[in-house]
Amino acid sequence: MNTLFVAKLLLSFLVGGVWIILATVIAEKHGTKLGGIIIAFPSTALISLFFIGWTQDVYTASKAAEIVPIGIGLCSIFSLVYIMLSNKNFLFSVITSLSVWFILAFFFVSINIDNIWVSILIYLILFITTYLILEKRMDIREHSRKRVKYNLKLFVTRGILAGTVISLAVFLAKIGGPLLGGMFASFPAMMLSTIIITHLAHGSSYSSAMMKSTSISTINVVIYSISLKYSYVHLGLLLGTVVSFIISVFGAFIIYFLIIKNTK
Repeated sequence: MNTLFVAKLLLSFLVGGVWIILATVIAEKHGTKLGGIIIAFPSTALISLFFIGWTQDVYTASKAAEIVPIGIGLCSIFSLVYIMLSNKNFLFSVITSLSVWFILAFFFVSINIDNIWVSILIYLILFITTYLILEKRMDIREHSRKRVKYNLKLFVTRGILAGTVISLAVFLAKIGGPLLGGMFASFPAMMLSTIIITHLAHGSSYSSAMMKSTSISTINVVIYSISLKYSYVHLGLLLGTVVSFIISVFGAFIIYFLIIKNTK
């Protein structure tokens, strides 16, 4: 394992840990809708695709970005399966959700989809299906402010848990080529760590509300991957990453005001 990859794992651990701490605190102070959109900012995808571009080249990273929308669509399915099973055994619901994601992910990798517009179409089908079920068929309500006594131990525990899950996703991305790497760039690492943290702290209904908001907000990761697909080639690694992230942040808040604020 070379020094650069160790740096990548360390960065993913630190970014993921800080990101989850920030998102869960925002959710506890301002509600699950706003917390969900923070969680859905491109984090695992940003780190994974950036390091693919750094260690290989921007063309390989651009290629890997093509399958990210499908992976994000599968994250919506991951959320849906968890929410549907969340009132049952917690471990069973998490394992089942992950199993569904892995099975579908390897299926889509095996059929070798290498066109970003096909990937976007599949994402839209998965996303719209999930959205309609969550909003029209299930009664999942937003949770507002939670009173939590914060301390260093709480922050460290959340940070270590989230950082470990996200760095594991980054490690798994290393074992494959562009398609597998791109798929694992959209692994629901942030969702999984958020589920564990919020379920243990506030129960299944709270974690389900967070996942509903997060699954809708993942649109901005798709926006990020589309921007990255073209900006890496034309703007280079660093500037392409910055521009794509800024675009995705603007997209996230448009989604928040147009869609998420109007959900249950």
